[in-house]
Amino acid sequence: MVAKLAVDVNEGIENALNVIVSTTGSSGNMKKKLKNFIFYTVNNLKKLFAKLVDTNENNNRKIIVGKEGSKHNKGTMLRQEGRK
Repeated sequence: MVAKLAVDVNEGIENALNVIVSTTGSSGNMKKKLKNFIFYTVNNLKKLFAKLVDTNENNNRKIIVGKEGSKHNKGTMLRQEGRK
């Protein structure tokens, strides 16, 4: 469920940024300097969102590995306590 929500949010952000780019590109009245600034800003936002997704995925992997490791450690501790 969470992964589906993350995909939906990611696609929503991507679509919104693409609308900004296409609207800016088709605007004939906008100064070139302003257009270039908007394109530059949208490009930076896309890179930042990609980093955010990567960071989130890495953190999720660490949590999963951490949980698996803690289960293993608890079992080991229980076995060791039983030996005393």
